[in-house]
Amino acid sequence: MRTQNRVASLLVAAVLCAPLTLAACSSGSSGSSSTSGSSGTSSSSGSSGSSGGDYQVGLSVDLSGPLASLGGPMRDGYASYFKQVNADGGINGHQVHLNVLDDQSTPTLGVANVKQFISQDNVSVIGALLSNVLVAAAPVAVANETPIMSNGTPNSSVFPAQPYVFAAGTLVGDEPGPMIQFASDRGEPAAAKVGIIMIQSAALSGFNSNLVKLSQQKGWKVVVNQQIPLTATSATSEALAAAHAKPNVIFCALLDPLFISAVKTLRQEGFTGLVINYDGGAAASTLQQLHDPNVAVISAYGYAGEVGATTGIAGYVEAAKAYGVNPSLPFEINGYAQAEIIATALKVCGYPCAGKNMENALEQVSSLNTGGVMVAPFTFSTTAHSGISGVQFFGWSSADNAPKAVSAVLPIPHIS
Repeated sequence: MRTQNRVASLLVAAVLCAPLTLAACSSGSSGSSSTSGSSGTSSSSGSSGSSGGDYQVGLSVDLSGPLASLGGPMRDGYASYFKQVNADGGINGHQVHLNVLDDQSTPTLGVANVKQFISQDNVSVIGALLSNVLVAAAPVAVANETPIMSNGTPNSSVFPAQPYVFAAGTLVGDEPGPMIQFASDRGEPAAAKVGIIMIQSAALSGFNSNLVKLSQQKGWKVVVNQQIPLTATSATSEALAAAHAKPNVIFCALLDPLFISAVKTLRQEGFTGLVINYDGGAAASTLQQLHDPNVAVISAYGYAGEVGATTGIAGYVEAAKAYGVNPSLPFEINGYAQAEIIATALKVCGYPCAGKNMENALEQVSSLNTGGVMVAPFTFSTTAHSGISGVQFFGWSSADNAPKAVSAVLPIPHIS
């Protein structure tokens, strides 16, 4: 067992390697970081393999590409949860071994990672971050009867329920429903003019079409619809176009840096109305930096340090700190929640657990109460492979210097 000092040195090495080529940090073809939650140990390895009587879990995330700022914290959320579980004796008397591979937000690497998880690591289940990776890799997982669970999932991947494919996060194609409800509750007029600014991805194509459809059904008019490449570093020009169209409310699907640049530009151009962002750009640091009472973000997860934090959030913060990571980073709590979903299924499944048995166990995760880590109970079933049942809107409380819920928990029904 490696010491915690060894952990720290490896984490520093990983940070220093980030700007370099992936081959410089790993002997594997697509990069591998094998993480054992029992000690928080991380090591670079080309093939981690199955170890003894451990449960094996795979995770494909971006660790060195354009979304590494999300993938790294998501990995740490997984690792924090499993470290805690293993310290308490594991699941059904067995430890959980987390195998992590870097996909750099690239579908081809995601496919290679899934193949390695299945052929070398003999995993029970695979976690993923991005919708584009899920879409490319899911057929491989399905063909090998290995459940795959993604934070970002297009509606079409789980509606109707597809064998072995699960959505652990919010379906962004369904987010327009509660977003429009929240805007309406905040007093937007009956004939509101709507602006849209969003990045382009597989999942977000459904977000755009459903947002336009629901706006029109409500009698609102979409006056500007700006879309940005995933690799963009600024949303200034798109925000300028949106401000000049003079909407009443602007809906965004932007990662945090793009959202910050968009809101700042909108305000500089005189737009004072409500700006709502999707769950992919909901970091506490973003809310704090904008410090804007007319900015809100949708989320299925709570926040470390939020006003009125629950016992589940307190447990998450404790686990993250025990693992040595910052619990306030974006998508870390998402990974922690996914790990809890997987652990719940493994308890049901017994040991060993793989293939159809793991799929059946996931389908028995019902009314999972995470104590506020997720703002509403989480449920899979044989006919529903998307488990998020509710979302909440958050803003920044200047008085408390913390994120704060600015709505009740709202249902997030599927939009067909």
